[in-house]
Amino acid sequence: MRNPNREATLSPPERIAIALVFLVAIGVAVVVVSRLGAPEGDVVGPPDQRPMVADSVPRPVPLIEGFEVAHEWAREWDREAWLILVSTQFEYHVDEGELPSEADQGMFIFTFAAPKDGDTWRRLTLAVSRQSGVIYFEDEFASEVAPPDSIEQLLRDLPVTAEQAFRLAEEVVGEAYRDGCEQHRRAVQVILDSTDRDNPMWVVVYYDQRERNTNDIVMRIDAITGATTSEERDDPSCDMDA
Repeated sequence: MRNPNREATLSPPERIAIALVFLVAIGVAVVVVSRLGAPEGDVVGPPDQRPMVADSVPRPVPLIEGFEVAHEWAREWDREAWLILVSTQFEYHVDEGELPSEADQGMFIFTFAAPKDGDTWRRLTLAVSRQSGVIYFEDEFASEVAPPDSIEQLLRDLPVTAEQAFRLAEEVVGEAYRDGCEQHRRAVQVILDSTDRDNPMWVVVYYDQRERNTNDIVMRIDAITGATTSEERDDPSCDMDA
């Protein structure tokens, strides 16, 4: 089904095109082509029929609440759909160089798989706003590569949440990395690496928005213990010519 109507209530930060959730050391990548405002975007139903996070849930929306809404909608797409990828973008709204105390903007990206159909497995990617709790992007595609098993229960049971991993990374490297360069370093990606189900990791990626193809800092946080390791560029200077 094709629907030319897209959400018209997004804030400017939410209208940032969803492009590449960065390739990190563990090889996790989620490629989402932005079709916000475009008529050719495939959707599974009218936007006004999609579920959204309840008003009683605090904003910014917690990851698990965003997942519940995405999961409900994915089951409308295919009743046997299962979760295979999770990513979060935490973003600060920088006003005249002033950085707020909380990264209350950004999105969750969830990718679901459906049972094999012929020679392919369908995938559905959904983006949920951390501010509004609305599903404002969806994209369906098919792949000949078999998807991994569901990570739903793993996500639900993790002792360290995405929000906790983000706050920890901010304390260790993020605040210093952003200091004096707030306008260009306001967004952070947090990706769940579930390659080893017994040792899941949150991969926190810092980058300068003027140079999106380069990851300046990649921090891995054990999703069970909270232990951290990090990698970073020799000189992540705010001066791009440095």
